[in-house]
Amino acid sequence: MEGKIRIAITQGDINGVGWEVVLKSFEDPTMLELCTPVIYGSPKVATYHRKTMDIQTSFSIISSATDAADDAVNIVSSNDDEAKVEFAKTDAEAGKKDVDDTIAANAVTEMINDLPDEDKVTVSDAEQIAAARTAYDALTNDQKKKVTEDTLGMLEAREEALTD
Repeated sequence: MEGKIRIAITQGDINGVGWEVVLKSFEDPTMLELCTPVIYGSPKVATYHRKTMDIQTSFSIISSATDAADDAVNIVSSNDDEAKVEFAKTDAEAGKKDVDDTIAANAVTEMINDLPDEDKVTVSDAEQIAAARTAYDALTNDQKKKVTEDTLGMLEAREEALTD
């Protein structure tokens, strides 16, 4: 199928049913004919769920959504922490962290998207561009993983246009 949509999925609470539902959904190969899943979460936790639940879904670990392969389950590692999975025991802190990381990354992405087009950058845009860079640099590593390479490239192009 040409023009296949990409869907973003977050792992949610590592102790909940999120990974089980996602991995079981993509056991059916026809699901990959409909869309390209990009899952933000811990590959280690996904592997634990897959083995524990005897789920056959395989996945690829990628560094950003732009690297997603069609016809594959793609996981962008959004958490480097070692996590202990305890089924049915909710971990509100882990779920909140993932949500907070996504909110922070989205705010920076919005700042970058609001910058003028590369060919329209002027000296008067310097403060706005610097603010976007400062906001990006202030993100944690987990939050930076949620900002796409394309978006970061947009910021870098505006910075370069400013120095030309």
